[in-house]
Amino acid sequence: MKITATVENATSVADHVWYVPATLDQVVQDATVERLDLPTILAVHEPQFDENEHTLQFDFTSADVLILGGRSHGSLVIQSSIREANAVRVPVKLHGDEVFRNLLKSMAPHIRSAGEDLLSRVRELDPDGEFERHGRRFVNRPDNFVALEPQTRLNEIIVHVRGNVEVHLPPVSTQRGYSAFKVRSPNDLLEAGSALGRARRRS
Repeated sequence: MKITATVENATSVADHVWYVPATLDQVVQDATVERLDLPTILAVHEPQFDENEHTLQFDFTSADVLILGGRSHGSLVIQSSIREANAVRVPVKLHGDEVFRNLLKSMAPHIRSAGEDLLSRVRELDPDGEFERHGRRFVNRPDNFVALEPQTRLNEIIVHVRGNVEVHLPPVSTQRGYSAFKVRSPNDLLEAGSALGRARRRS
C-alpha cells in the first residue's frame, strides 16, 4: 500500500537531492549507520518536489534510511534511482549558509542579490558564525544576534535583530527582545546593514 508523505520547507541542494530541516521521525525506524554529526539521509522512490511551495512528496513506505543523523542537522532526501545508479554525490556536510544561498535561488534576482549581501554583512560581523535553519528562519549561531527569514512567495526577506533597533523600513512583529523589518530591494540594504551593526551582541 502506498502512503504519501508531504514534507514542508524543502530545499533543492543538488540534482535529485533535497534538504529538509526536520528529522522525519515518522519515517525513520531502522538505519544501517548512526552518525549524530550528520543529517539523516533517506532514499525514496519517485519524489515530487514543488519549487514554488517548497514541499516534497514521496511514498512513505518506500523510504530507505541510509544514515540516522543528529536531530539538529535535519534530513537529506535522495531519489532511489539516482542513488542506485551512483550518479550523485550526496553532500552530507551541509552548512546553513549554503542552504540559505540555495533557497535564494528560488527568489527574484533583485532579492536574491539583497540576500547575498545580507549574508555577507552578517559574516563580516561574525566570521566564525553559521546559520542554522529553524522553519523559515535562518538563525545565526552561536551568537543569535540576527536571523534572516526569506519570504519566497513575496520576494522579500524579514530581518530579525537582537535589541530595540530603530530602522526606517517596514516593521514586523517578532519575539520579545528583538526588532524585525522587511528588506524588499537592494535599496534597503544601507539601512539594513546599519541595523545589523547596531544589533546587541553577546559580550
